[in-house]
Amino acid sequence: MPLITSIVQNKKNKKFYSVFIDGKFRFSLSENDLTFLDLKENQNISKDKLNQFVEEYSIQKARRYAYLLVSKKLYSKNKFIEKLQNKKFPEETINKIIEELKEYKYINDRELIYEYAKNKVELKPMGRYRLQRELFNQRFKEDDIKECLERIYTEFDEGELAQKAVAARFKKSLDNVDEGLLKKINNFLLSRGFNYDIINDIIKSIRENRRKDED
Repeated sequence: MPLITSIVQNKKNKKFYSVFIDGKFRFSLSENDLTFLDLKENQNISKDKLNQFVEEYSIQKARRYAYLLVSKKLYSKNKFIEKLQNKKFPEETINKIIEELKEYKYINDRELIYEYAKNKVELKPMGRYRLQRELFNQRFKEDDIKECLERIYTEFDEGELAQKAVAARFKKSLDNVDEGLLKKINNFLLSRGFNYDIINDIIKSIRENRRKDED
Protein backbone atom coordinates (compact mmCIF):
# COMPACT_ATOMS: atom_id res chain seq x y z
CA MET A 1 0.00 0.00 0.00
CA PRO A 2 1.36 3.47 -0.87
CA LEU A 3 2.99 5.34 2.01
CA ILE A 4 2.95 9.09 2.70
CA THR A 5 6.68 9.65 3.19
CA SER A 6 6.58 13.43 3.72
CA ILE A 7 4.30 16.46 3.75
CA VAL A 8 6.11 19.73 2.97
CA GLN A 9 4.80 23.27 3.18
CA ASN A 10 5.05 25.10 -0.15
CA LYS A 11 7.63 27.89 -0.22
CA LYS A 12 5.69 30.18 -2.60
CA ASN A 13 2.24 29.60 -1.14
CA LYS A 14 2.43 28.65 2.51
CA LYS A 15 -1.29 27.78 2.62
CA PHE A 16 -0.59 24.68 0.52
CA TYR A 17 1.33 21.50 1.25
CA SER A 18 3.05 19.07 -1.12
CA VAL A 19 2.37 15.41 -0.40
CA PHE A 20 5.04 12.85 -1.28
CA ILE A 21 4.09 9.20 -1.75
CA ASP A 22 6.89 6.64 -1.56
CA GLY A 23 9.42 9.46 -1.92
CA LYS A 24 7.81 11.08 -4.98
CA PHE A 25 5.63 14.20 -5.21
CA ARG A 26 2.05 13.23 -6.11
CA PHE A 27 -0.30 16.07 -5.21
CA SER A 28 -0.79 19.30 -3.28
CA LEU A 29 -3.49 20.17 -0.73
CA SER A 30 -4.55 23.27 1.12
CA GLU A 31 -3.94 23.41 4.84
CA ASN A 32 -7.69 23.06 5.49
CA ASP A 33 -7.97 19.99 3.22
CA LEU A 34 -4.95 18.43 4.86
CA THR A 35 -6.51 18.88 8.31
CA PHE A 36 -9.96 17.73 7.16
CA LEU A 37 -8.58 14.55 5.55
CA ASP A 38 -6.31 13.94 8.55
CA LEU A 39 -3.34 13.03 6.35
CA LYS A 40 -0.03 12.53 8.13
CA GLU A 41 3.49 11.41 7.36
CA ASN A 42 4.21 7.66 7.55
CA GLN A 43 0.54 6.97 6.93
CA ASN A 44 -0.59 4.35 4.41
CA ILE A 45 -3.11 5.36 1.77
CA SER A 46 -5.14 3.15 -0.56
CA LYS A 47 -4.53 3.33 -4.33
CA ASP A 48 -8.13 4.43 -4.88
CA LYS A 49 -7.72 7.30 -2.44
CA LEU A 50 -4.38 8.21 -3.98
CA ASN A 51 -5.85 8.33 -7.49
CA GLN A 52 -8.74 10.44 -6.18
CA PHE A 53 -6.36 12.96 -4.59
CA VAL A 54 -4.14 13.10 -7.70
CA GLU A 55 -7.18 13.72 -9.92
CA GLU A 56 -8.53 16.43 -7.63
CA TYR A 57 -5.09 18.06 -7.47
CA SER A 58 -4.94 18.09 -11.27
CA ILE A 59 -8.37 19.76 -11.46
CA GLN A 60 -7.45 22.38 -8.86
CA LYS A 61 -4.19 23.16 -10.62
CA ALA A 62 -5.90 23.42 -14.02
CA ARG A 63 -8.61 25.62 -12.53
CA ARG A 64 -6.08 28.03 -11.01
CA TYR A 65 -4.24 28.23 -14.32
CA ALA A 66 -7.46 28.78 -16.31
CA TYR A 67 -8.63 31.60 -14.05
CA LEU A 68 -5.17 33.17 -14.23
CA LEU A 69 -5.57 33.22 -18.03
CA VAL A 70 -9.08 34.71 -17.72
CA SER A 71 -7.76 37.49 -15.49
CA LYS A 72 -5.39 38.62 -18.24
CA LYS A 73 -7.49 38.28 -21.42
CA LEU A 74 -10.31 36.33 -23.04
CA TYR A 75 -9.62 33.21 -25.09
CA SER A 76 -11.66 31.07 -27.44
CA LYS A 77 -12.60 27.56 -26.36
CA ASN A 78 -10.01 26.01 -28.70
CA LYS A 79 -7.31 28.38 -27.44
CA PHE A 80 -8.12 27.45 -23.83
CA ILE A 81 -7.89 23.75 -24.71
CA GLU A 82 -4.57 24.31 -26.46
CA LYS A 83 -3.09 26.14 -23.48
CA LEU A 84 -4.27 23.48 -21.01
CA GLN A 85 -2.91 20.73 -23.27
CA ASN A 86 0.46 22.52 -23.37
CA LYS A 87 0.52 22.22 -19.58
CA LYS A 88 0.02 18.43 -19.95
CA PHE A 89 -3.29 18.30 -18.06
CA PRO A 90 -5.30 15.09 -18.63
CA GLU A 91 -8.12 15.23 -21.17
CA GLU A 92 -10.80 14.57 -18.51
CA THR A 93 -9.48 17.46 -16.42
CA ILE A 94 -9.45 19.80 -19.44
CA ASN A 95 -13.04 18.89 -20.36
CA LYS A 96 -14.18 19.55 -16.80
CA ILE A 97 -12.51 22.97 -16.69
CA ILE A 98 -13.87 23.97 -20.10
CA GLU A 99 -17.43 23.12 -19.02
CA GLU A 100 -16.93 25.10 -15.84
CA LEU A 101 -15.69 28.14 -17.79
CA LYS A 102 -18.70 27.89 -20.09
CA GLU A 103 -21.07 27.70 -17.13
CA TYR A 104 -19.67 30.91 -15.67
CA LYS A 105 -19.74 32.65 -19.09
CA TYR A 106 -15.95 32.93 -19.38
CA ILE A 107 -16.20 31.20 -22.75
CA ASN A 108 -18.61 32.66 -25.28
CA ASP A 109 -16.89 32.37 -28.64
CA ARG A 110 -19.44 34.35 -30.66
CA GLU A 111 -19.27 37.45 -28.49
CA LEU A 112 -15.54 37.07 -27.95
CA ILE A 113 -14.79 36.85 -31.66
CA TYR A 114 -16.98 39.87 -32.42
CA GLU A 115 -15.32 42.05 -29.76
CA TYR A 116 -11.89 40.87 -30.91
CA ALA A 117 -12.67 41.61 -34.59
CA LYS A 118 -14.29 44.97 -33.85
CA ASN A 119 -11.28 46.07 -31.84
CA LYS A 120 -8.99 44.97 -34.68
CA VAL A 121 -10.70 46.95 -37.45
CA GLU A 122 -11.12 50.04 -35.25
CA LEU A 123 -7.46 50.18 -34.23
CA LYS A 124 -6.01 48.94 -37.52
CA PRO A 125 -8.43 49.17 -40.48
CA MET A 126 -8.24 45.98 -42.53
CA GLY A 127 -10.15 44.10 -45.18
CA ARG A 128 -12.12 40.91 -44.97
CA TYR A 129 -9.25 38.64 -46.09
CA ARG A 130 -6.80 39.92 -43.48
CA LEU A 131 -9.33 39.78 -40.66
CA GLN A 132 -10.40 36.28 -41.67
CA ARG A 133 -6.78 35.09 -41.53
CA GLU A 134 -6.23 36.62 -38.11
CA LEU A 135 -9.40 35.02 -36.73
CA PHE A 136 -8.33 31.61 -38.06
CA ASN A 137 -4.97 32.10 -36.34
CA GLN A 138 -6.84 32.60 -33.06
CA ARG A 139 -8.38 29.14 -33.48
CA PHE A 140 -11.99 30.30 -33.66
CA LYS A 141 -14.51 27.96 -35.27
CA GLU A 142 -15.10 28.41 -39.01
CA ASP A 143 -18.86 28.96 -38.61
CA ASP A 144 -18.28 31.61 -35.94
CA ILE A 145 -15.72 33.34 -38.17
CA LYS A 146 -18.13 33.50 -41.12
CA GLU A 147 -20.89 34.91 -38.93
CA CYS A 148 -18.51 37.45 -37.42
CA LEU A 149 -17.21 38.64 -40.81
CA GLU A 150 -20.76 39.28 -42.01
CA ARG A 151 -21.56 41.17 -38.83
CA ILE A 152 -18.37 43.27 -38.92
CA TYR A 153 -18.56 44.25 -42.60
CA THR A 154 -22.22 45.12 -42.26
CA GLU A 155 -21.32 47.47 -39.44
CA PHE A 156 -18.13 48.78 -41.08
CA ASP A 157 -17.97 49.73 -44.77
CA GLU A 158 -14.88 48.02 -46.22
CA GLY A 159 -14.23 50.83 -48.71
CA GLU A 160 -14.23 53.42 -45.92
CA LEU A 161 -11.87 51.24 -43.88
CA ALA A 162 -9.47 51.17 -46.86
CA GLN A 163 -9.63 54.97 -47.14
CA LYS A 164 -8.87 55.35 -43.42
CA ALA A 165 -5.94 52.94 -43.70
CA VAL A 166 -4.43 54.91 -46.61
CA ALA A 167 -5.01 58.27 -44.93
CA ALA A 168 -3.30 57.08 -41.74
CA ARG A 169 -0.32 55.47 -43.51
CA PHE A 170 0.30 57.94 -46.37
CA LYS A 171 -1.05 61.19 -44.91
CA LYS A 172 2.03 63.31 -45.78
CA SER A 173 2.80 61.57 -49.07
CA LEU A 174 -0.63 62.14 -50.64
CA ASP A 175 0.32 65.74 -51.45
CA ASN A 176 2.86 64.47 -53.98
CA VAL A 177 1.33 61.49 -55.76
CA ASP A 178 3.27 59.60 -58.43
CA GLU A 179 3.11 56.08 -59.85
CA GLY A 180 5.65 54.86 -57.32
CA LEU A 181 3.44 55.99 -54.45
CA LEU A 182 0.37 54.41 -56.06
CA LYS A 183 2.20 51.10 -56.26
CA LYS A 184 3.10 51.35 -52.55
CA ILE A 185 -0.54 52.10 -51.71
CA ASN A 186 -1.67 49.13 -53.83
CA ASN A 187 0.73 46.74 -52.04
CA PHE A 188 -0.15 48.19 -48.66
CA LEU A 189 -3.88 47.63 -49.17
CA LEU A 190 -3.23 44.10 -50.41
CA SER A 191 -1.28 43.39 -47.21
CA ARG A 192 -4.22 44.73 -45.20
CA GLY A 193 -6.53 42.20 -46.87
CA PHE A 194 -8.63 44.44 -49.10
CA ASN A 195 -9.93 43.00 -52.37
CA TYR A 196 -8.89 44.22 -55.83
CA ASP A 197 -12.16 46.07 -56.52
CA ILE A 198 -11.77 48.21 -53.42
CA ILE A 199 -8.06 48.79 -54.11
CA ASN A 200 -8.75 49.81 -57.72
CA ASP A 201 -11.43 52.25 -56.56
CA ILE A 202 -9.00 53.82 -54.10
CA ILE A 203 -6.23 54.12 -56.70
CA LYS A 204 -8.69 55.53 -59.26
CA SER A 205 -9.94 58.11 -56.77
CA ILE A 206 -6.38 59.22 -55.90
CA ARG A 207 -5.50 59.55 -59.61
CA GLU A 208 -8.60 61.66 -60.27
CA ASN A 209 -7.80 63.95 -57.35
CA ARG A 210 -4.25 64.34 -58.67
CA ARG A 211 -5.54 65.36 -62.12
CA LYS A 212 -7.89 67.92 -60.53
CA ASP A 213 -4.98 69.42 -58.61
CA GLU A 214 -2.88 69.57 -61.79
CA ASP A 215 -5.69 71.33 -63.68
